[in-house]
Amino acid sequence: MRLEPGTTKNRGRRAFPLIPALGALLEHRHDVTRLCERAQGRFIPWVFHRNGRPIKSIARAWRTAYFVGGLDGIRTRDLWIDSGGAVMSRPSNLLAHFHVTSRIDARFMR
Repeated sequence: MRLEPGTTKNRGRRAFPLIPALGALLEHRHDVTRLCERAQGRFIPWVFHRNGRPIKSIARAWRTAYFVGGLDGIRTRDLWIDSGGAVMSRPSNLLAHFHVTSRIDARFMR
């Protein structure tokens, strides 16, 4: 997936690797959204929604997924950071979070 310069918050170009499974998911969500639009007779601007209404929080679903996946007790940041902060640099670069590693290091790597 590519976002051209001037279309992002910081005006820079962004390229994000789109693996086949993610592409299939986005296609499916597009189809679901079009069906909802036809049924409701209105435009729905969200890719992920609840029957055409915006999702306001995923907190409960996230907690359930953690529990079912056997990750209960593991913090989300534990999945992103290795002992040197190296894992965080790739997602942060893809998302254009230029200084996130140093902030994470200062806060959590004491």
